[in-house]
Amino acid sequence: NGIVNANGATVSGAITNNITFNAQGAALSGSVNNSAAGIFDLAGGTLTGPATNAGTFILSNGAVSGVFNNSGTLTALGATSVGGLTGGGTVSLLTPELVSGPQFDINTMDRLTINGDLSDTNFVLDLNMGSPLATDSGGALINPQGGTSDLVTVTGVVSGTLNFDFQNKLPDGVAPFLGDAILVLDGSTASTYDFTYSGLGAGGAVIYSLAKNGDDLEIVSETSAGIGGVAANASLVQSLIGTVVNRPTSPFVSGLATEEGCSRGGYFRGTYGRSTVSGESNNGISTSGTSVDASYYGVQGGYDFGCNDGRFFDGWDGSFGALIGYNSGSSDQDVTVGVSGGGTAVASVTHSDFDQKYVGAYAAFSKDRITADVQVRVEKTDFTLNETVNTGFFGLGLSDAKFSTDSYNVTGRVSYRMDVNDDGLNFVPTAGLSYTRTSDATVNFTGGESLYIEGFDSIVGFVGGTLAKTTIAPAGNAGTTYFGSANYYQDFASDRNSVFTDRLGGTQNITTENIGGFGELSMGVNYVRILEGGGAGAKQLNANVRVDTRFGSNVKNSSSITAQVRLSF
Repeated sequence: NGIVNANGATVSGAITNNITFNAQGAALSGSVNNSAAGIFDLAGGTLTGPATNAGTFILSNGAVSGVFNNSGTLTALGATSVGGLTGGGTVSLLTPELVSGPQFDINTMDRLTINGDLSDTNFVLDLNMGSPLATDSGGALINPQGGTSDLVTVTGVVSGTLNFDFQNKLPDGVAPFLGDAILVLDGSTASTYDFTYSGLGAGGAVIYSLAKNGDDLEIVSETSAGIGGVAANASLVQSLIGTVVNRPTSPFVSGLATEEGCSRGGYFRGTYGRSTVSGESNNGISTSGTSVDASYYGVQGGYDFGCNDGRFFDGWDGSFGALIGYNSGSSDQDVTVGVSGGGTAVASVTHSDFDQKYVGAYAAFSKDRITADVQVRVEKTDFTLNETVNTGFFGLGLSDAKFSTDSYNVTGRVSYRMDVNDDGLNFVPTAGLSYTRTSDATVNFTGGESLYIEGFDSIVGFVGGTLAKTTIAPAGNAGTTYFGSANYYQDFASDRNSVFTDRLGGTQNITTENIGGFGELSMGVNYVRILEGGGAGAKQLNANVRVDTRFGSNVKNSSSITAQVRLSF
């Protein structure tokens, strides 16, 4: 036990050390073998020859011209160089933070140059991902080293596995931002190697990852999957409302079964269901999937006037009416992030409540076996976003974030009835198209960031068929129809676009795919009854209940029940 002082000395020959060896500023030649119990301090000095370290080796602002075989810990602050690095140990470029009042400065200016090959090493580096433009109340920069990291430069071949642990700290009041890529490993030779990283934070509006760029490793910033999820939320929920909640369904019109002529009537429709819709968003750097679990209910009412005596367009029956409706629901989205050591974890859950009000008009026509209808709706949808942040993660900054969209929709369909037999069994194929234009909107986050969601189109084509069996009551005044149907829906519109802006004005574009295609199976029953002396002069009652289930690559666990009733006068 003891301390050997060789400060500033010139020493030649092999050195084996298992105590504290102080050789700061020394010029050594030969080799050094530092055991697991040894502390070898060569800060500011040089070694001409190789070094082996199993303990603690301090080389800050120093140089080893030979290969450095490190199975212990090497401290390399300032400008440090070695002639090669291997051994599976740890290299620390971590500088103690400099505290100054409420702020602190992170020294990310340490540089390690490896004049040779590099393999199997653990690095600990300082990182400052805060904005370099951040200023205090007087306009002075408080984070001049923002957007920088300690740097390792390698002239030779890199092999094995490199593990990077980043000490990522931010001065008070300085936020993460969308900055340029930060160089961490500067390579010059084509190499094949693996790498892992930790310490880049988990969650938040802006996330960071370590990525290979040619021979180099860089930290890249991007909007998190959660921001893509917010962009997808507006798109997917709007698609959910348009194709699942509102479901391109004909208005509930019906002529009088027992007499020709004109009549008027009104209907009420209610629906309740749950659905999971998903999609992918891309921010130009990576693609992430998002899934929205939603529950919803909706009500709709309509009133119309029609004639079933063939007076329209040379033999067509027709009805014309107006409708009003309301939909409400809520959804949850998991915000998933990568974690140290691989794998993913849920950083937060985004909660969305939506309410939609709409009015519209419709027309329905029939002749012989053909039925056609068209409806036009004007819609307003209000969204409110909140989040639950899990312990140890950052949130997106959603606290009663509100935005609204305006939409208009046009839906048309045509059906043809084919009688299968004389016992009331028939098959009705159907085809149609639904077009919706949704306005733009902006979501504001508590951290000062914003997400602009561009207006988008939804163009849904659908085809299907219904097999129905009708039985007439013995008295002849009522009929019951049992039916089953299968339909397929496909959204043909292009991807939706959004723009995320950080608090400094940096932007990143995000594209979100549409809901795609999905199938639907339904079964239900229709009931019609002729009313004699009905209340308020009602002549006919129509009622219907239907259960739907849907499935597809982007639509799962989707089912709903719809009931409707109509009185004709």
